[in-house]
Amino acid sequence: MFCGLINKLDCVNLIYFVCHTKEINMTLKEKEDGFFDGVSDKVAKVKKATVNTYDVAVEKTCKVGKDIDGYVHENPWKSVGIAAGVGLLIGLLLRPKKK
Repeated sequence: MFCGLINKLDCVNLIYFVCHTKEINMTLKEKEDGFFDGVSDKVAKVKKATVNTYDVAVEKTCKVGKDIDGYVHENPWKSVGIAAGVGLLIGLLLRPKKK
């Protein structure tokens, strides 16, 4: 008797599922479309912000590079001294430690 009841419930659930599959698929499709629309909007915003940040960074880097180039042309020996000092400092920091 109990086994017959489970089989009847399974059949009812299967019939319900088959009858409502189209509705379920449509609902899932609507949610999926909404999800991807939201994601694509966020991706577009992130891309725009990244491009803007990149453009600003390139602009500032070019300006700093031109300023440094001008300084080196105006003060070549001072620039050589600064470069030598920085190189010495980096060499001291990176040398192997004595035991």
